[in-house]
Amino acid sequence: MAGLNIKGEVTDGWNEIKKAASGLRYIIFKMDEKKENVVFEKKKMKCECSHEDVLDDLPADEPRYIALNLDYKNVEGADRSKLVLIFWCPDNCEIKSRMVSAATFQDVKKKCPGGAKCLEIQERSELSFEALKEELKNVK
Repeated sequence: MAGLNIKGEVTDGWNEIKKAASGLRYIIFKMDEKKENVVFEKKKMKCECSHEDVLDDLPADEPRYIALNLDYKNVEGADRSKLVLIFWCPDNCEIKSRMVSAATFQDVKKKCPGGAKCLEIQERSELSFEALKEELKNVK
């Protein structure tokens, strides 16, 4: 199955969030209305939101791609910040959207290199701060 076209605004957003000075907490990308392209949907700065805001901004029945800066303390108590690329695809997405978006995630990963980890997530609980922190505990 063919994936979606990835617009330049996706790689531009990824390159922006990779810069520590950007202050971005997250960027969300989505499939456009024609179901042909991956496009920018929303971004929020660290100073204006918490981790829970990303959960509030995700639909319960549509896939999304999320570039997320996760700030946390490791087991030694040291501050850490990791950039994570997430494919959000809840179980109740329509089948065609699920298949096209999943096929496209490989291309999104190629266009957005240099993150700490890429994750495919279907359950909202897997997006919690603690669950993501656990996913990153062994990432250098």
